[in-house]
Amino acid sequence: MAEAVSAVVTGAAMGMGKAISAKLVAEGLVVAGLDRDEAALDETAAELGDAFVPVGGDVGDWAAHERAADVAEARGPLRHWVNNAGIDIASPAHEATQQHIDDGLRVLLMGVMYGSAIAARRMLPARSRPSKRG
Repeated sequence: MAEAVSAVVTGAAMGMGKAISAKLVAEGLVVAGLDRDEAALDETAAELGDAFVPVGGDVGDWAAHERAADVAEARGPLRHWVNNAGIDIASPAHEATQQHIDDGLRVLLMGVMYGSAIAARRMLPARSRPSKRG
């Protein structure tokens, strides 16, 4: 039997991230699900089973992406990365605070850039080898 292929999904505990994780697990992948809501991650892990591995952390933290990549690679070749985590700041521009803006940039910009950089670093060395799903 072939080794399972792995993926990282950010914002994996709820909503679209949970649905994406469920789809990938159903397709036979192992998913390292990164989210800052550890209680929701545990619930998602209980629902999706052993192929979903929860990784607590904030996408605005480079080290959280590294941990998720390490967890995924420990279970199989990392071939997929979904930068799904998001944040919604529901206020008019004139009511936005510095914290709103900092949080938005941390999650929506830095989180995606960190995830993309780490995904590319981890996956590029295997680009000449085709992945096989088991």
